[in-house]
Amino acid sequence: MKRFPHFAACAALCAAHVTQAATLTVSNYNAAANGFHAISDNASTRIAPGTGGGVIGRMATLTDEQVNTHVASGNIAALNADFRVFGSPFALDLTSTGPDGALEKAVSFDTRVSSDPNNFGGNAIYAWLYKGASRTSATEYFLVKLSQNFPTDPEDLPPLGPIEVPVRPGTIATLYAGAAGPGTFDYGFGSGPLTILRMQATGSSGNNAPVAENKTINVLAGVPFNSSVTATDPDLDSLTFSKVADPIKGDLTFNSNGTFTYTADGGESGQDSFTFKANDGTDDSNTATVTINIQTGGTLAQTISFDAPAQRQVGDAPFDLMATASSGLPVSFQILSGPANLAGSTVTLTGAAGVVQVRATQAGDSTFDPAPPVARHFHVVPVSTKFNLINLVQTYTGGPLSVGVTGVPLTGLVITYNGSQNLPVNAGSYNVLATSGTLKKTGKLTINKAPLTITADNQRKLIGQPNPALTFNYSGFLGADDENSVFPPPPAPPAKPTATVPVISTTAKDLSPGGRYPITFKGGLAVNYRFVFVPGTLVVDSFEGRYENLLVSPDTMRAIAKVELTVAKTIKDNKMAFTGKLWTPTDTTALPIKGTLTVDPLTETATGTWTLNKLVNKVAIAYEMTINLDIGGGFEAILDVDGDLFAEADDGARVFVPAKGQIVTNAGLLTLILAPPLPAFGAVNPIPLGSGHATGSVDAKAVMKLTLTLADGIKTTATLMPGVDGGYRLFVNPYKRLDSYLAGWLDLLEHPDLPGRGHIPTMLMGDSLAWAKAAGPKDKSYRGGIDLMDCGITLDPWRKPAKATKTLPEIALLNELGITDSTVISIGHSGFAGVDAGLLPTEVTMAANGKVTVQTPAGNPAVWQITINTATGGFTGKFTLKNEKTRTVNFSGVLRRKLSTNPADFIGRGNFQLPALPSDPTPEIQSGDIQLFVP
Repeated sequence: MKRFPHFAACAALCAAHVTQAATLTVSNYNAAANGFHAISDNASTRIAPGTGGGVIGRMATLTDEQVNTHVASGNIAALNADFRVFGSPFALDLTSTGPDGALEKAVSFDTRVSSDPNNFGGNAIYAWLYKGASRTSATEYFLVKLSQNFPTDPEDLPPLGPIEVPVRPGTIATLYAGAAGPGTFDYGFGSGPLTILRMQATGSSGNNAPVAENKTINVLAGVPFNSSVTATDPDLDSLTFSKVADPIKGDLTFNSNGTFTYTADGGESGQDSFTFKANDGTDDSNTATVTINIQTGGTLAQTISFDAPAQRQVGDAPFDLMATASSGLPVSFQILSGPANLAGSTVTLTGAAGVVQVRATQAGDSTFDPAPPVARHFHVVPVSTKFNLINLVQTYTGGPLSVGVTGVPLTGLVITYNGSQNLPVNAGSYNVLATSGTLKKTGKLTINKAPLTITADNQRKLIGQPNPALTFNYSGFLGADDENSVFPPPPAPPAKPTATVPVISTTAKDLSPGGRYPITFKGGLAVNYRFVFVPGTLVVDSFEGRYENLLVSPDTMRAIAKVELTVAKTIKDNKMAFTGKLWTPTDTTALPIKGTLTVDPLTETATGTWTLNKLVNKVAIAYEMTINLDIGGGFEAILDVDGDLFAEADDGARVFVPAKGQIVTNAGLLTLILAPPLPAFGAVNPIPLGSGHATGSVDAKAVMKLTLTLADGIKTTATLMPGVDGGYRLFVNPYKRLDSYLAGWLDLLEHPDLPGRGHIPTMLMGDSLAWAKAAGPKDKSYRGGIDLMDCGITLDPWRKPAKATKTLPEIALLNELGITDSTVISIGHSGFAGVDAGLLPTEVTMAANGKVTVQTPAGNPAVWQITINTATGGFTGKFTLKNEKTRTVNFSGVLRRKLSTNPADFIGRGNFQLPALPSDPTPEIQSGDIQLFVP
């Protein structure tokens, strides 16, 4: 099973609003953002909201060839195993009321190099869309690699985003599964038909065959005719063409690029045809037909394509007219009117303004009729007597810059900058004079400084040590510039420098407490650059904070003591003060501890010793504890009593404290069960048979609070602090007497059904609490004491039943328990035989509101009653026994939320406290176990 990572890493138990995470917005909008390339299934039916989902991510190891192989074979499992999901899956919908097939979703993930185990940053983005509940259960899917890469978040700056990630034909680099189908619908906002993104069946080949198109041509018998065939491919693959069937009435030359020449035999007439197909490298297209209409005489019609020439200015140079005839024959031109002359297709303006009318003709030949003439016109406008300067504000580029001119021919144009025709390079202000003949124009060119980013390098140090050297790097040099050329050595006095390097500094001092300190810049000057400062952070690592350790007895190898340590924030001469408390079975109250730690800069550890001499019943007891902390939050302690090793442990930890704005995802209610105790080394005294239990909660600071009832009926409470290692350490003395305690570790695992929540499975190997109680002659139960016992732990999240809201689904009691109101729940009571056993219920049912009804035995002769507190998960109850004497037996316990990994486990457990009979040797109450389970 997966154990929770450190609280400090903020992974499983805590997720912060302020987590460093790049945000990408995935959509299928078109480039103009006025429609979208709808997502459809294989039948081109647009995906409706709630019927499909998607993810973005990357392939960890598979090459393009391997991905295509798995797609072709339908090996979805192999694709899924290699795919690394960025953020989390999203639904295929725009809004709850948006059009079918639209998509706009934001997903986030930390892409810092130090925090990204999937290495997203800089790698290509893959999009995987599917129809169904998940990628592995989908019936159809669409898988592509986009031309866009994942960003890489900076280590100590705000995360990147939101960054647009469009999934549309123009952004697809490689299409593995699915197709870019034709547009047949106005998908959205009046943009007209747009290409759809069509899924394919999960078990089918990843390729979509091309579609060849039919064609009709008209030819004359005996006259060669040149043309080409066409086809489209949904996968946008390159196509080759091949002939399938030859024509009957003529000769055909067919090329692989789709061009062909057909010559009908002399004397033939009527209709002929040939067929062809296209291939995309994998699959053939359909067979398409070229239909040929053959004329035995006469000529063929033709048309002219002739676009109007652009507007011209008086004095413009000669230019050529452009037109084509569908026959391929040359086109002739004629000037009908206007200030222009024509020589062939070349137009020469006469020097006057006006409108020029032009006609294009094609006279035809023995094969083609004359084409209908096409007339066009264009304007010739006078030369402007005014002109303007443009591009007067620019930014330094590292190279020469110039202004622009509008409204005058460039012939004879001369531009000077501060009186020189040399183009300026450096940032500054330049007087501009532009001259064209007798026309002049003045202006001022401003070249602004370019941005130069100066980024401080992040640093760290140990508390009490000198600050490290502060360094930084540049980004944004242009042209041939570099650090040496931009910041040359200062000139000799009295000359003043033209460039100075910014001063970098931090507020941290040698003795500054632990924390994060800004690294900032001040000043600096460069001729051509303005500075964009990116501050850094100096982290001062410290031993400051609270620590806890649960110490283990070398004799029993069970927890026997707990130490809590608080280290002060200040340091002097590598010394740091500490205070704290020590709990042991030899003291009914905590012992105060106090001392000094010595910090070792080389090993980055802090060590110290605490001693105490205490009189107990006029006998001196000497305590000595050695403490060792490491900078990662580890805590080792060795406790000697009267010179002998009493307890030790090296797995203590600093207490976790959430950062500001951080959310502890494990916060919520819980129930805990302590299985009936088992002797650690054999038992002399009677053993309680019941299960201890607790209700509790984890608050927004990850602090766990428990209300416990032990198997002997004793109640107590505990407040547990979270360690940075993800665990909790329990030590309580419920009896307020010596040699009595309940102690152990609560190490939570990731819950299989509730992301972010923790649990401890039923009696997981090694997860148990040590329980012991000294004798008490006036105790209500187990007066002779309880020998050292091991109590297995089960801990589960509990969710209070609640109605559904607009954003949250319903939490129903029976669903949490994994039962229905008709489920038969078996009830077990330990320690009963004979008549008593026959009276107690063995089968019950539970209603949606938690009311329990006894089904067997009929009539409920023991008057067995239970009340469930749905708000906490606890229950209490009682039943009546009438042998020798009427006795009311009270019981209590907790319910358990079902586990998908072990649905047949018990759903509730606790203990009952059985009063003694008059014939019993002592009036002590005995404990028994009560279980609720589904057979």
